[in-house]
Amino acid sequence: MALGVHLIDSNAMAYGAQVEAREARRHALVIPREHGAWGLLLVPMLTGAVVGLRHGGNIVAFLLLLIAALALFWLRTPTESLLGTSAIRAHSREERRLVISAIALLVGISALTLGILLWGGHHAALCPIGGTAFLAFTAQASLKKLGRRWRMISEMAGTLGLSSSAVAAYYVVTGSLDITAWILWLANFLFAGNQIHYVQLRIHTARAQDFRSKFGNGWRFAAGQ
Repeated sequence: MALGVHLIDSNAMAYGAQVEAREARRHALVIPREHGAWGLLLVPMLTGAVVGLRHGGNIVAFLLLLIAALALFWLRTPTESLLGTSAIRAHSREERRLVISAIALLVGISALTLGILLWGGHHAALCPIGGTAFLAFTAQASLKKLGRRWRMISEMAGTLGLSSSAVAAYYVVTGSLDITAWILWLANFLFAGNQIHYVQLRIHTARAQDFRSKFGNGWRFAAGQ
């Protein structure tokens, strides 16, 4: 009797573990895993909005842009899962159906919010801003393929695209692209790029024991500062 109860408990635990693993994989297929990239997107966007709202502005337009940006950023994960360009790929018919549903939902949300923002010719400058960000992300993907030596430069290219959200947020709030908008982009890019450079420095100097080795790896970072 005790043996039977033990077997039932073991089977239940094994089944529970399988369910948890399956749910974790489903989440990984559709939910972005780069937590730092969320910050690289949202910090510039909130910065641009706050600076713009200091002089009054359109908070509704900013909220629409925020929803569109989040949907488009989220869209990359299920798209890569479907195309097989990420570490976790959709294999079964159920997984492909899941990522296709996620893609359709996110495309619908981004299309609706951007359609409202651009309706009647309003906020037309969002198109070249978005095009610049797209080129930056394309450059990032291309540089990644060149190997680990290009890793930091590829991350910088991606950061250039993400930090453009500062310009977009300031623009939709104020309706203008003045010098403040470009300063916001530059400041946010330098802030995020500095963090990326520092993390890469820490990685490359983790095994350095003496000052000469550390300086040999870190003088470029010091010059950049």
